[in-house]
Order: sequence, then C-alpha cells, then structure tokens
Amino acid sequence: MGHNIASAVVDRDPTPPRGPNGERLLVPQGWQQAAAADASTTTDYGSHHINEDFAEAWMLYVQARRTGTMDDFRRKFPNRAPILDQIFQMSLQ
Repeated sequence: MGHNIASAVVDRDPTPPRGPNGERLLVPQGWQQAAAADASTTTDYGSHHINEDFAEAWMLYVQARRTGTMDDFRRKFPNRAPILDQIFQMSLQ
C-alpha cells in the first residue's frame, strides 16, 4: 500500500527525487532528508532502501492513526511525520 501511495504522490511531481544513480525514487520531496534527520529507521526492512523506508513509514503512520498512538509516532519520526500528515490530508480531498 505504501508503494501505491508513493507512486500517486511522485506522479504529481514534475521533478521527482532521484537516487545516487539517477533512478527515480518513489518517495515524496524531502523524504530523504527527513529520514536522515530522524534518529531511527522505520523497520529493518525499511533500512534497505529509501523506497522501502517510505512504504514502511506509511504503514506505521496508518497504524498509529488507527490505534491512537500518533504522539509516539511523532516522537520517533519527527521529520517524517509532517510529510505523511500532508499526504494523508491530500488523500481526504
């Protein structure tokens, strides 16, 4: 599901983020910097590639919204949370 969200967001961006080899990344603008600034990785799987980091973060974000643990999520991922909030708000429109 996270990859589908990423594709929808990136497809709207005329200049999507690029990886070190020039490959198109399936992450929103600013994600790489936010992930680097946060003190922790999303999951072990998410630590393998930035695309997986986004997908895992989206999964954790949705879970935190459902379970009422957004404060914990925001503490753990303070730089990723605002980006995910913006995407979530866009999905409601």
